[in-house]
Amino acid sequence: MNWIKANKFLTGFFAVMLVGIGVLGYFLFSASSAFDAADENYQQKAGELHRLRTLPLYPNPKNLKALEAQKDEAAQLVAGFQEKLTTRDFKADEITPQEFQDRLKKAVTDIVAKAADAHMELPKDKFYLGFDPYETRPPGPEAVGPLTRQLKAIEWVMEKLIDAKIAKLTSFKRTLLPEEKGVAGASGNNRGQGQGQGRGPGQGQGRGREERGEELVSKFPVDLELVGRQKSIGEALDSFVNASGPPFLIPRVVRFTNQKSKGPERTLATAPGTIVPGQPAATLGYIVGEELVEAKMRLEIVEFAAPKEVAASKPKASR
Repeated sequence: MNWIKANKFLTGFFAVMLVGIGVLGYFLFSASSAFDAADENYQQKAGELHRLRTLPLYPNPKNLKALEAQKDEAAQLVAGFQEKLTTRDFKADEITPQEFQDRLKKAVTDIVAKAADAHMELPKDKFYLGFDPYETRPPGPEAVGPLTRQLKAIEWVMEKLIDAKIAKLTSFKRTLLPEEKGVAGASGNNRGQGQGQGRGPGQGQGRGREERGEELVSKFPVDLELVGRQKSIGEALDSFVNASGPPFLIPRVVRFTNQKSKGPERTLATAPGTIVPGQPAATLGYIVGEELVEAKMRLEIVEFAAPKEVAASKPKASR
């Protein structure tokens, strides 16, 4: 006791050191326990991974049956969606080439009359909805069905343009269908486009009706050049992409050009309302909004193949 009283500093130092050693020992023990637990968990996971990697591959009847059920369900969903898409296609009527020619003539007459009533100017050249070759001769029997569907779609497009009060249709070009063999041009404004370009660049060249029928999606472009107010062209585009019914149209390329590239003068020669002898009174005009817009667009008429019957898949026997 005398030594502790005589060496109070050393006694306190040793006491603090003993407490520190105890705390460090506790932390060391806790860390060692956590390390052991983490190492054990890692070894278990690594062992399970190694076991899964080295398992022999063989079909499990239960898993195979579940996989086949999922495949059947997916096929049914795809077929249902495809069947829904086919409702966006016009149906081809069973008509003869001569009947198609008569229907085309009536469609042209009706569209021209509606455009005249709406004060919509049509192309200066002979306008026959892009079906110029069939004004004087009927199409081939294999092309009647596809041409009938396309005629209905083009009639629908023209009616939407007339309803939107488009001022002028400058140009209308219809691309040939693959079934139109031996046709020199689809319209007077579309000379020089080769046979089999009905799906756009590089697609469908030289393909017949049977081969096209295997494709899920077929696209047939129509090129338009319009002049009208911005609101009218916007309404026409809205109607093209509306999901209300056939046809299914994709505006692939749309370009707008304002007819007035420069704004009006900032000042008038005379103040508004000023009366000058021999001259009309100056009026305040709109800065923007009265000019017309020129639009060039390519519309793709999309057709969807009818869904095929989905056969129920049978699971293969496991070995």
